[in-house]
Amino acid sequence: MRIYSILLFGVLVLSVLAEQKHRQILILLEQGDGLSVVELEKEALELTESQEGILVWREGGLEQWKHLVPGLQWKKEKTESKVFWGKTSEKSIWEIAQKTNSLEQIFSYGATRGSGFITPFGVVLDGRITLRRKSPFVKRNALLKNSDGKILLVIPFSESQACISWQNLVLPEKFPKSLLPGQYTLEMEGVASSTTAFWVAEPTLKKEVIQFSDLFQKAFGKKYPLLHLQITLEALLYAKDKEGRQQAYLCDALDAIEDVKEDSFTPYLLNIKKKILSSLGALSQKTEPKEKNRTGIEEIDIARQYILASRWQDAWKILETCDKADRRTRGLSYVYLGVVCSESSLTREQEADSYFQKALQELDGGLAADLFLAHNNYGNFLSSCVQDFLCNQAFQRATEKESPLLDMLDAWKKGLLEYEKAYRHAQDIDKQEVSFMEANLARHYALLGDIVRLLEERPGQFKNIGQQAQRKANEFTEKIRKSLDIAQTEPFLYGTAWAIYAHLVFREDRIAECLEACQKAISAYCSAGSLTGIESIARILGLCYRKANKAEEALENFTLSSLLGEILRSRMVHDKIGLSQAGFFSRRTYVYENIAELLLVDGKAKEALLYVEKAKAQSLQNLLNVHGIKINQDKEGLEEILSKWPKEICALEYFVGTNYIYAFFVDVQGQVRAFKLEDKDKKPVFSPDMVARIHIFLKGLRPYASKMLSMIKEENLNHDWQKDLHSFYQSLLPAGILEEMRRAKTVMLIPHHILHYFPFSALVVQPDKQELHGMCMAKPKFLVDEPFDLCYVPSLQIWKILRERKLLPIQQVFVMAMDNLPGYPLPGVKKDVESIQAVFGKLPSVYWNEKATKKIAFQIFRKRGLVVLGTHGTNNPDQPMESSLVFPSDSEGNSCLSSAEIYETKISSDIVVLNACYGSLANRTPMPGDDLFGLSRAFLQSGAKNVLSGFWDIYDGTAPILLKGFAESLARGIPAHASLAISQRNFLKQLRASSSCEPWLHPYFWAVYQIQGDDRITMKIIPDFEKNLSDPENQAVCSLEKELRQTLEQKLNHTTRSSKRILLHIGNTKIEQKPSFSGSVLQCQYKEKVWAEVTSYIGTMHLEKAAESAKEAATQEIISGYLISVASVRAESQYTKSFQDILSSKIGRKKAKKFSVNLVLTREY
Repeated sequence: MRIYSILLFGVLVLSVLAEQKHRQILILLEQGDGLSVVELEKEALELTESQEGILVWREGGLEQWKHLVPGLQWKKEKTESKVFWGKTSEKSIWEIAQKTNSLEQIFSYGATRGSGFITPFGVVLDGRITLRRKSPFVKRNALLKNSDGKILLVIPFSESQACISWQNLVLPEKFPKSLLPGQYTLEMEGVASSTTAFWVAEPTLKKEVIQFSDLFQKAFGKKYPLLHLQITLEALLYAKDKEGRQQAYLCDALDAIEDVKEDSFTPYLLNIKKKILSSLGALSQKTEPKEKNRTGIEEIDIARQYILASRWQDAWKILETCDKADRRTRGLSYVYLGVVCSESSLTREQEADSYFQKALQELDGGLAADLFLAHNNYGNFLSSCVQDFLCNQAFQRATEKESPLLDMLDAWKKGLLEYEKAYRHAQDIDKQEVSFMEANLARHYALLGDIVRLLEERPGQFKNIGQQAQRKANEFTEKIRKSLDIAQTEPFLYGTAWAIYAHLVFREDRIAECLEACQKAISAYCSAGSLTGIESIARILGLCYRKANKAEEALENFTLSSLLGEILRSRMVHDKIGLSQAGFFSRRTYVYENIAELLLVDGKAKEALLYVEKAKAQSLQNLLNVHGIKINQDKEGLEEILSKWPKEICALEYFVGTNYIYAFFVDVQGQVRAFKLEDKDKKPVFSPDMVARIHIFLKGLRPYASKMLSMIKEENLNHDWQKDLHSFYQSLLPAGILEEMRRAKTVMLIPHHILHYFPFSALVVQPDKQELHGMCMAKPKFLVDEPFDLCYVPSLQIWKILRERKLLPIQQVFVMAMDNLPGYPLPGVKKDVESIQAVFGKLPSVYWNEKATKKIAFQIFRKRGLVVLGTHGTNNPDQPMESSLVFPSDSEGNSCLSSAEIYETKISSDIVVLNACYGSLANRTPMPGDDLFGLSRAFLQSGAKNVLSGFWDIYDGTAPILLKGFAESLARGIPAHASLAISQRNFLKQLRASSSCEPWLHPYFWAVYQIQGDDRITMKIIPDFEKNLSDPENQAVCSLEKELRQTLEQKLNHTTRSSKRILLHIGNTKIEQKPSFSGSVLQCQYKEKVWAEVTSYIGTMHLEKAAESAKEAATQEIISGYLISVASVRAESQYTKSFQDILSSKIGRKKAKKFSVNLVLTREY
C-alpha cells in the first residue's frame, strides 16, 4: 500500500552502491611468506613474476572474482568473471573460543558470619540439609527449630565431629524425608551466639535453577562427571532471584562439590571449592594476590571476570554505570561493552563497532596495557564478523545482500590491522600477552584460509594462497602447543592453540590428527573451566566423527555442543527484542541441523523435529519466558504437544539447512513424518538455489501493478508466474502430503528463513492447461482453493502457548486512519474506514489524521480488540529494527513507530491489521536461527494474538475487497485465519466466473496477505451485521462499482476507493509513466491538446462535454484510447450515462470489443 517506502530505500541503496561501485580487494601472495589483503583504488593491475593473487570486486550489482597468476597484466572487464553464489559445507561453522585476557574467576558474594555453623545458611534448594559446624568441635546437641521457635529435631554432634549429612540423621517416625519449604533456625544447645537462620525454597525453584544440570544428566548420564559438576555449580552460584539480582546457593553448591572425590578435580573446580568455603566463612580470609592483568579499576575488573565466565548480563549492568567516570574508565568500559555485544550476539555488530571506536578515542595516548586491550578486543570482534559472514554468506548472496564477500574481506583486513597494533603493545607488556596475540593471529589466518577455499571452483585452484594462510596460522600456534609452561599456567590459551590446529588439520582431511588435537584442547578447556571452549571443540568433534561415518559419536558431540550452547545463551544480556539470543543461536544453528540430519538418517523424525524446534525462534520463546510463560523444550514437551493434537489440525514445518531443505508433517493424528525436499525430477533441492529462486520470484512482484498495466496495453499477458508457482508447489509440498492436508480444517504453516516471505496460499496445485495467449488469463487452482485454511506460526511451541491462553471473543474495534500525511497523502484510507464501518456499524472507534498519534496508538495497543492501522509502512531489509509505521508528527517531531519500539511495548490486541506495505517483511537475509525482527513479528512477539500483514506492496484496487470480505467473515464469528481464506476464495470465485479477461487472478493482487498467530481468535458475532451491510448509506458507497459493472458488462477490477480518480482504459493509451518520489503508482501526462480540454471539463464536473470531447478525439484518432478521470466519486446516473455515451460511439464499440475494458485506479502515495 505504501510504495514510497521502497523508493526511498532504493534511493539510499543507490547512493551506497555509487560509493561501492569501484570497490576492489586483493588477496596478494608474494615470494617468501608475504600474504596480505589490500584494497585497490585503480581498475588495472600488474603482478610481478613473484606475485599471485585473488581479486574480488563488485560490478553491476554483483560480486565477482578472478585468479591473478604471476606476471599478469589485468584490467577490469565486465564480462570476464563469474558471479559468486557461494558454497556451503562444514567450512562455514568454525568458531574457536576467544578470550580477552587471562583472568582468575572470583565470586562477588559471601561474608564471614558470627554463627557457629557453616551450613545451612541463606536460601537452600534441597531440604535434605548438611550440617557443618565451625570449631571447636565439642560434644553438643544442635537444635533445629521452625519459624515459630518450635524444636523439630535434636541433632547430637560427637566429639571432633564437624559434619552431619541428612542421610545419617535418625529421624522420628512420620517426619518428612526432607525439610518442607519455609524458614528455620539452627543453634548449638546452650550457645546463643551460634544461631543461624536459613530458608528452604519451593521445589519448583530448585527445578528451575538446575534445569540444565538435569538436562545434561538425562542426556549423558555419568559419562562426563566433572563437566556435569561444573554445570551444576555454575547454575547454583550464578542464579538470579525474581528481581534479576544474583542469588548464590552456596550450601547446595558445597553439597554438590563434596559429593565428588577431590583427587579428580581440575584446577578450575579446586578454585571454585576454595571460593565457596571462603564465602561461607569456612576458611580464614586471606588477601587475594593481585591479579597481574587487572586494570586497577574495580568495576572494570569485576566486569572482565563476568565476561570470562560468559556472564554477559552481569558484566553489562556494571559497565553501564561507568559512562560518567573519568576518561580511562569510560574508555575501558566501552571496550568491554563492545565485547559483550560481539561475544553474545551477531545482531549487534553496529553497536559493538561503535563502542570499540569510542574506546580507541578515549584511550588514545594512554597506557600501553589499555591500548592493548582495546586493539585486541576490537580485533576479536572483527574476526568474529568474518566467522559470521562465513556462516551465512551463501544465503546472503542468494538474497542479494550488498557485498557480503567484500565486507568479509574488509573485516579480515581491518581485524589484522587491530591485531598487529595489539601485538606491538603486547611486546611492551609481557610474554603472556604476546602468546595470546599469537593465538589470535593464528585463528585469523586460519579464517583467511577458509575464505580462499570458499572461492575455489575446484579443489586446489588457489592452493598456494590457501597453504600460505594455513602455514602462517600453524607457525603462530606451534610455539604455544609446545610450551609446557603455558599448558600449566594458561590452560585456556593452550586449549585455543590446539583448537586452531584441529581446525587446520581438519581442512586437510587428517581426521586422526584432528581428533587427537581436539582431545588436548578439550582437556585444557576443562582445566580452565571454559564452557565456551568445550562447546566449540564438541562441534569440531561432531564434524570429525560425521566425516569418519561414526554417526553415534557425531550425534553425541553435537548434542553436547547444543546443550552447552543453551547454557551459554541463558547467561546472555536479555533484551525484550531478543536480538542477542537470536544472534547467539544463529551461530550455532548448524549444530542443530547436523543433529536433525543424523536423526533423520536413523528414521527418528519426531526427535529430529524436536531439534528443529530448538533451532528456531529462540528469542521469541525467551521473551515469552520473561512474560511468565514457561516452555518445555525437551522431548517430553514435544510429546505433550503431539499427544494432545487437535483432530482438525495438521502442521507443516520447514527447516532450511545449509545444503538441503527439510519438511516435517504432523498429521491429524499427531504423527510426525519428515521429508528432504525434492524437485519434480526427484532430485534433492539445494537450499541456496531455492532461496535464490524464491528471492527472484518475490522481487518480480514488487510492484506488479504497473507491469500488469503495460501487459494489458500491449495485449500480451505473461503467464510464467503459473509455471513458477506450480514448480514451487512440486518442491515445497512433499509428494502425497496434499491428500493428508485435506483431512484437516486448518493447516499450521511453520516456515523458516526466506519461506517466511513466501505466499503459500498462491501455490499452483493444478495449472491451467488451456492454450494461453494475448489477453487470455490463466485460471489455475491454488492452494487456497483447497478445503482447509492456512495459519502461520513461528514454531509448534509458540502455537501451543498461544492456544493455552484464555480465549475470549473480540468485542472492540479500533481504526487509525491517516489519509493526509504531509507529503504522502493516502486518500484511499477513507475507503478502508468506510468498509470497516459498513461491516461493524457504530462499533469501531476511529481516529483520523492528527488524532491518530503514536501516543493514541500505544493506548490502543494496551486494550483487547481488533486494530486496523491504515498508514504508510517502511521496510528496511538490512536494518529491520528501523522498519516503521508512519504517524502524524508529535510535539517533538517524532512520527515513526519503529519495530524496535513495538518490541519494547506490551501489546494486548487480539488482531492487528497492518494495512501497510511490506508489513510481513523483516531481515533481507533471515539468520540461520530464524529470528525475524520486522513489523509483524514485533507485534506478535509483543503480545498480539493475531497479525494480518502484507508480503509486498498492497494494491489499492483489490485490497479493500479482500479486507472487507475478511471483516464480514469476522463479524459472523469465523476465526481470523479462516476469514482471510474465505475472502480470498470469494474473490477468486467471482473472477473465474467472469467471461472477460481478469488480470487480477494474478496472486500479486490477492495473495498479498498472511495471518500469523492463534488459529482460534474470533469476534463476538455482530447482531446488526446484515443490517449494517443493507444500510442505504453504506450501499451508496459501493453503488458506483455496481453500476459500472452493469454498464460495461465487465467486472470492476478495482474498487473506486476515495482517491477520487478513476481511469477507464480502452485499448492502448499513449502515456508517460513518471513515478514520483512520494511513490505514485502511475502519473499520466497526455501531450495532446484535446486531453487538456477533456480534463478541464472533468475538473469542472461537465462530464457530458468531457465525453463529447473524448469521442471526437477518438474518432479523429488523435489519441488511441480514452481516459475519463472523475474528480469526485458519487453514485449518480449521469456518470454512468457518460461512460455509456463513450461506449456507444462506433469507434468506442470497436475498441471495447477488440480490447479488454478495465477500470484502473491510481492513487497518490
